[in-house]
Amino acid sequence: MAYWVEPKPAFTALDYDVVELYAGRARITNIAQKVGYRAIAADKNYDDNPTQSALELNGNAGFTLAVMMILSGSPAGAISMLGIECSTFVSMSRGSTKRDELNPWGNVSAPSVAAANKATSRQEKQQPQLFLACAPGYPKPTQTLI
Repeated sequence: MAYWVEPKPAFTALDYDVVELYAGRARITNIAQKVGYRAIAADKNYDDNPTQSALELNGNAGFTLAVMMILSGSPAGAISMLGIECSTFVSMSRGSTKRDELNPWGNVSAPSVAAANKATSRQEKQQPQLFLACAPGYPKPTQTLI
């Protein structure tokens, strides 16, 4: 339902070939634009106040923004990239994250682990449904309630 919120951000007026979330330095977006694709990126660090940013994709406002960005994908087909904070998943950080094969959620009381878990679960649960809305042959969200 986020797509029908008014007023819409200006970026929703365009169709994108590449949507990069948790973009960091937006390298994928920059490369895509250089080769002619329409691309957009979002990361909380793009805001002057990252701790209170509307681009914090783990927050309600940021997640709504991410959904709107993905639904702005091209009707001919679009790809969405999520650069989740991977430092909590590598073996070198097991001492602080407490992640392992038997405890993949790790130390959920650690803020970085909790944020990475939330982002990962949102990606796994939401991306397939959102990609269907942007896949070739499917009507744009302004035409249907997918």
